Amino acid sequence: MGTIKKLRPVGGWIIQKTRVAYLLTWMHPNAITILNLISGFLVFYFIYRQQFLSALICIGLSIFFDLMDGAVARITGKKTSFGGYLDPIVDKTVEFLIYLGFSINFPLESFAAMGASFLIGDAKTWAYTQKSLPGNFDWPGIGDKGDRYIVLILGIIFFIIFQKAIYLQYSLIAISILGFLGFLSRVLYARKILRDNHHEGNE
Repeated sequence: MGTIKKLRPVGGWIIQKTRVAYLLTWMHPNAITILNLISGFLVFYFIYRQQFLSALICIGLSIFFDLMDGAVARITGKKTSFGGYLDPIVDKTVEFLIYLGFSINFPLESFAAMGASFLIGDAKTWAYTQKSLPGNFDWPGIGDKGDRYIVLILGIIFFIIFQKAIYLQYSLIAISILGFLGFLSRVLYARKILRDNHHEGNE
């Protein structure tokens, strides 16, 4: 199970207890999503300028806004289909911007990490285009966004402490490996649920 799935109940409990989302209820949830996107552009800029402490702070802001848009939408009753569509699009754009920032110094590792990120998402998305699958499934979570962000953040922290670029390179390599493992596990899982659904449809 992926990190996001494990931490989601904890994150929900923290949001509810601290009531921090209520401070943002004056904003439309989609506006908060756009703040997430703006944070992504700032992350790209600071990584490009090799100002990694500032980049780390902006990654934290991006994660914060990513959590808050959904929470505010639930509190205010402003959940929309477009908002549900916009959120993952912005998430992918932010992650793309992060790897794009690293591509100046680590082109191969950044390209691999970027590719793994998109492949793991498509492995799930395309399954739903092939069959009308009922309900939600417990997809394999290895290499999900939470896993990738934790590895990325640890790599930046170690770089800030030790000032060795190898930690950034290793984090991108680890993200690539996790992402491709997640991609393969989702392909195998999609094969199973599509076959099962096909058999059920024939009964």
